[in-house]
Amino acid sequence: MQAVPTKKMSKKILVIFIAAIFSASCAVEASKTETETQQNPQTPQTVGQTSQAVTQNSQRINTIEIKPDSPADTVRAFYTKLREKKYREAFFLTNMRPAIEGLTDDELKELQVDFENLSNQVPTELEINGEIISGEKATVTANLPDGAGKPKKVQPVELKRENGVWIIQTLKDEAAKTVKKEGNKYFFSLRNATYQDEAQTTLEKIMQAQSVFSMESGGLYGSLQALIEKGLVSTDVQKAELSGYKFGVALAFDGKNYIATAEPVEYGKTGKLSFRVETKNGENPQLMRKDTGGKPIQK
Repeated sequence: MQAVPTKKMSKKILVIFIAAIFSASCAVEASKTETETQQNPQTPQTVGQTSQAVTQNSQRINTIEIKPDSPADTVRAFYTKLREKKYREAFFLTNMRPAIEGLTDDELKELQVDFENLSNQVPTELEINGEIISGEKATVTANLPDGAGKPKKVQPVELKRENGVWIIQTLKDEAAKTVKKEGNKYFFSLRNATYQDEAQTTLEKIMQAQSVFSMESGGLYGSLQALIEKGLVSTDVQKAELSGYKFGVALAFDGKNYIATAEPVEYGKTGKLSFRVETKNGENPQLMRKDTGGKPIQK
């Protein structure tokens, strides 16, 4: 059985809007878009209308003139600041501003490891090759990564003009409303939820590993170390600094039952829920989750 992976949090904590910042979508042929937008300002082109042209000319990449304070200039500034790890300044240019403007320097430092996955994906040379402006909305196309480790491709970035300033729409409307509501608690709430989801997933995989171990051991279950030694669980499960949770497995004296647990390393910052899996008399294990203030679930 393949080992259960536990990824670094910096690679998954912001998955909700990593996809928005580096989103794959229909490409736009920059030179045609720019020209037609200038000639027909009342009938701007759309991404869908020009995607076919780009497919036919995928080997040709065009660049545009970037005017100060234009949508393209805002996109360039955002990715430049993101690459330089100036996170507060970068997110001020997006509709995620309410989530970061109230953070203290210490809180921002706590989140830095989570943000670094974003900054590491930004190319050193950012190529912007299209700009469409339609009233108070705009679409800018740029050559961006299609996810970590994947080749760059032409992708759209949506913007709205608010109080005379172009703002990148990193999040959709519903998510943006959540950001406004939670303010500077948003990132920590997101991080808690992410750690908790991953902790539950890891426990479920430990349950699967125990099932395999039991079949190979005549009905006996294994300690966490035994599961690791058999290659059923990754050694990362022991690294609380990666998962944000402390995992443990306790065996019954005869080895025919077990209890698996998980508690947040720092309650309220790496999760609020505690988890417990318990087997009894050969019955299917039951997974429980409860807010216990960071303490183990007791029965």
